[in-house]
Amino acid sequence: MDLQRWGERLFGIPPADPGLGTSWKVETNFPFPMWGLLLFLIVAVALVVWTYRRDAGGLSRPVRTSLVLLRLFSIACILFFLSGAVISLERTSLPYLLVLLDNSRSMQTPDQLGSAELQSQAVAWTADQSATTSSSAIPAPPARLELAKGLLTKNNGSFLRSFLKTHKLRLYTFSDKPQRIGGDILNDDDLLKLLPQIRTLETAGTNTRPGVAVRELLDELRGSLPTAVVVLTDGINTGEEADRLSVAAETAAARGVPLLNVGFGNPEPMADLAVTDTLVDEVAFVDDPINFKTRIRKTGDFSGKVQVQLKQVGNDAPLAKQEINLPAEGEPVPVELSFTPHAVGDLEFIVEVLPLEREFRLDNNQERRHVSVRNEKIRVLLVDSSPRYEYRYLKHLLEREKTIELASVLQDSAPEYATEDRTALPHFPVRKEELFNYDVLILGDILPDQIAASSLEQIREFVSEKGGGVVFIAGNRHNPRGFRGTPLEVLLPMELDGLKLTDADQLIPDSSPVSLTPEGRHGSGMFRLADTDPENQKVWEHLPPIFWFLQIEKLKSGAVPFASISQSGPEGPRL
Repeated sequence: MDLQRWGERLFGIPPADPGLGTSWKVETNFPFPMWGLLLFLIVAVALVVWTYRRDAGGLSRPVRTSLVLLRLFSIACILFFLSGAVISLERTSLPYLLVLLDNSRSMQTPDQLGSAELQSQAVAWTADQSATTSSSAIPAPPARLELAKGLLTKNNGSFLRSFLKTHKLRLYTFSDKPQRIGGDILNDDDLLKLLPQIRTLETAGTNTRPGVAVRELLDELRGSLPTAVVVLTDGINTGEEADRLSVAAETAAARGVPLLNVGFGNPEPMADLAVTDTLVDEVAFVDDPINFKTRIRKTGDFSGKVQVQLKQVGNDAPLAKQEINLPAEGEPVPVELSFTPHAVGDLEFIVEVLPLEREFRLDNNQERRHVSVRNEKIRVLLVDSSPRYEYRYLKHLLEREKTIELASVLQDSAPEYATEDRTALPHFPVRKEELFNYDVLILGDILPDQIAASSLEQIREFVSEKGGGVVFIAGNRHNPRGFRGTPLEVLLPMELDGLKLTDADQLIPDSSPVSLTPEGRHGSGMFRLADTDPENQKVWEHLPPIFWFLQIEKLKSGAVPFASISQSGPEGPRL
């Protein structure tokens, strides 16, 4: 108990209400000025000491000293009575002090503290939070919020109670906006009742915007700014740059309010693996490979090999797996896993990376993807002006494919051709509904003048509205130069200016094989001719060379080249 509290009890003065303090003042009213009092004291002390040394020489030194002190005390009592001293008490309003506790989801993270001793100390710190220790040599670390609650509630809230003597205390939680805990002003009894509520606090809110919380409270107390703002947080900000705690500290400093940050979390990044950016087609077909493309991101200072697996929900046996090497530093590592379904159905797949030995966060080690496997045929419309090699090859190939229902249009054919060929149509579809029945259009070296302007516009709508696919096969007559100024120009992946077309009668004697770009190897399943990436690369290396092609100078924004020929340079003309 401090002297002020003892004096209040001695004189029967009731304690101050919450938010109020007691100011003790001693007032005097001497009949003479202070300089005269000081001069009198000096003369009195000198005279008393001189007198006792002269007249009491026969006494021992302790006795003389005691007599001197008694005489001086008597003089002090006389002066005190002459001063008319009184003690006055005033009730004063205490300044605010704000304590903010971050309860966003990032505070749910346990931190790997590096040693069993540190983690045991952390668990002991939260012992009154009902934290349980692990039976293993290294206990599981508590979450950041548990450590923060331990700081606030340890020893019956001694940390918070230390502020009550000199401040009006307010306690808040925040993730986005501050939420007050308890009353407007807390006293000892209020705080003791509040401790169980603090111990049961849980994380809430996906956003962490400490700057917003601090600025809102400073605006609320604009007329009576707090003496300080204490923030218990891990410092993670999920909002804009202006929502950072450092920016709020500058704002508080400009108003004369210090911002005191109690940080939680390990300054060293925790070892963690995460599966991110998993891509797969939502619709697949029976006996066609399903390619899952994902990336493995690591956090922390470690390297080595990890295993990535593809599983189907409900079956622990991996459908595919791959071991990858994680460098000490660098970007996320791309991984591609493939699986071929043999039955129709709606399937749920899991792409996961096996956790590290000391990895505590496991919720980001996998991602789920839904794939609908069908056995329906793909409706394809093949259009060309003449029966050139590309047309004949594709027509014969697609006619034999069981998963494809083919229709073809040959612009230069005789009228009776449509009755003699089972896939041939007499003309390009005129009605929009007819065109939209197809899934894919393959446009060869077609003459756009032989297709109605409305049908050309419908081809553009086929892509933009229906989401259908269009394949352009370049030719030496019309495709793609003849599409300038038509709706088809919008669909082309390259700019028509600067195209270089090789003469059909002039073959390239030193042409090189087609090589896949990184996007071609990993970005599309249509270029996968083998089960694994090395085998697929070997197949492409042994394909026959190209002796005629269209050289492209400039791709449109967003267009991606999947293959090139290295004949004209390291990148080569795109195909």
